[in-house]
Amino acid sequence: MAPLWIALFRTGFCICFCVVTWLALTTSHLPGVLTIWDKGNHFSAFIVLSFLLDYSFPNPATSPISPNWLKWLGLFAYGVGIECVQGWMGTRDFQWSDMFADAVGISGYLAIRPFLQRIPWLAVLRHHNPQP
Repeated sequence: MAPLWIALFRTGFCICFCVVTWLALTTSHLPGVLTIWDKGNHFSAFIVLSFLLDYSFPNPATSPISPNWLKWLGLFAYGVGIECVQGWMGTRDFQWSDMFADAVGISGYLAIRPFLQRIPWLAVLRHHNPQP
């Protein structure tokens, strides 16, 4: 059962990653999305991306992303990259506060992570060792 859940988390991460990238770089006016407080959008996007990424590669011992902190550094680098591209677009702005909100989202996930690990089916994923 664990491999199926890991595959679902990876699929969810890929979908969420693509949606966040599109929303960050689109020049279309999306009134239902962009009228919400921008920093809240960044925070919520990165807390969800952090959760999905963490359970996409839940076991640090068998993860291709090792050490574990590389997940968080890579996700933050993605946020920095989005801001850089937005700065070059001309229709969007580079904002340090957006990168701060991204970092707070990642940190917020890391703060609740110990509590999530108490959920039985998530704990099973964390300690799953796939057979080669």
